[in-house]
Amino acid sequence: MNARKLIVVTSIVMGLEFVAPAPALAARCLPDTFLVIRSESLPEDAQPNGVAMGGIAISEAQLLSLPVHAITTATDWTPRSRFDGPLLSDVLALAKVRGKSVRLFALDNYSITIPWSDMDRYGIILAHSQNGERLSKRKFGPLFLMYPRDQYASVLDTPTGTEKFIWQVCGIHVR
Repeated sequence: MNARKLIVVTSIVMGLEFVAPAPALAARCLPDTFLVIRSESLPEDAQPNGVAMGGIAISEAQLLSLPVHAITTATDWTPRSRFDGPLLSDVLALAKVRGKSVRLFALDNYSITIPWSDMDRYGIILAHSQNGERLSKRKFGPLFLMYPRDQYASVLDTPTGTEKFIWQVCGIHVR
């Protein structure tokens, strides 16, 4: 095999690494889907209209029908504001999933894994509104994972705590 063919074959093989999604990245955002939740515990037929790999598509209407909770806090990117949205635990209960950790994905491919225990400890929400205005993609939306940072400043107003504030959430993978 000449050098040119070897380079082409090597490039193709290495490129496959980026085409085939790794299981840890399976919950990335899907086009035209408000929120996708995936878990290894979901059967393939969990969603009648099918989101591949055991996923459930949550519509905006489904999310907005959940009870609304409020957290008033500041973040590194926002002044002290009132954030409204459902508890993350209520969203995951809607999908009928449980686990030990939750990995959230944003539209810009940022992701963060949080322990399941954070939901009980902090009452975190998937905020859809800030000070009564719906969040847009240009302003942290459609969903912004919100912790009560001011209430738990010693833990959450730290670099490790700050990285948990993920906006433009569109995918969740439960492990």
